Amino acid sequence: MWIDGHVHLTRPVDRLLGEMERCGISRAVVCSATVARGEEINTLEDALALRETLSGAHLRENPLSVLKINEQFAEAIRPYGDRLLGMGKVDLFAGNLDQQLDDVVALNFYGVGEILGVHGNVQAMVPVLSYSQKHGNLPLFVHCDAPVDGNDLRTLIELAASYPG
Repeated sequence: MWIDGHVHLTRPVDRLLGEMERCGISRAVVCSATVARGEEINTLEDALALRETLSGAHLRENPLSVLKINEQFAEAIRPYGDRLLGMGKVDLFAGNLDQQLDDVVALNFYGVGEILGVHGNVQAMVPVLSYSQKHGNLPLFVHCDAPVDGNDLRTLIELAASYPG
């Protein structure tokens, strides 16, 4: 069995499943294509435009709630549960982390990811790591590209060492 490391949901879902089939991938760890505060990436142009605004995403007004993003994502992948292992988002800037994490579990996600708001805010990961440990080492996925930097990564590695599961 081949399990892909992580992909983002593409639409139509059949496109993703077809590529998995073509590459011999049995299952994929899949994250929502909706990022930060509700932006959705469908094209390369979308991705390039988003790159410019991601680091300030938590400052934007009227964000799409993480719960709404997760509910829509869970609904989209539900029919493909034998192939797609969904990861539910949490937003470290949104507060109420325990409720966000409870929602991820209630929506039957495989784990938590991507985790939004890590850059310059790694200490906010402590409740997420603690929750994971208390719930059977629920898998966590942190996307460690920009704006996450070397200082963030060092702190994250130090924190992770305190939660070996």
